[in-house]
Amino acid sequence: MLTSLTAGRTFALDPFASCDNGACKQKVSASSLDQNNCRSGDVLKGAENKKDLKILSKCETARGIVHDVHHHMKDGDYKFGLDVQKKYKDLLNKGNNKKRVGGNLIVEIVPKDRKSSEVYLPEKGDDVRVWGAWVKDKPNGWNEIHPAWKVVKK
Repeated sequence: MLTSLTAGRTFALDPFASCDNGACKQKVSASSLDQNNCRSGDVLKGAENKKDLKILSKCETARGIVHDVHHHMKDGDYKFGLDVQKKYKDLLNKGNNKKRVGGNLIVEIVPKDRKSSEVYLPEKGDDVRVWGAWVKDKPNGWNEIHPAWKVVKK
């Protein structure tokens, strides 16, 4: 079982599921996540810029309000800023305070996960909880959840 050793948090299973008219269209099956909503194997699978990402924790969770949604990045990622709740502020670093980031945690959903029933594609103002790899974007200097493989609207 993978839990976050870096930030010292564990998290419980979230039974949330989103299906259209009872039909789930999953590209990532629920069985690919463990009871803590973590993935095994290559947690950066699908991230086009793997070489630029330093893994801080193979699995983290965060909750907050969505800001600055970018639906179509050049690499196909769905990207947004997350104004995290106080208990998740330890996921941020000095780079997250850059004007461009606005104190938010960057969250990126890679193309292979965008159509998963585990992933809600949020809009500005949504209250969401995310799970994914906690990484440092080395060229930009800020921390991210990238890729996020589960996103739940609260």
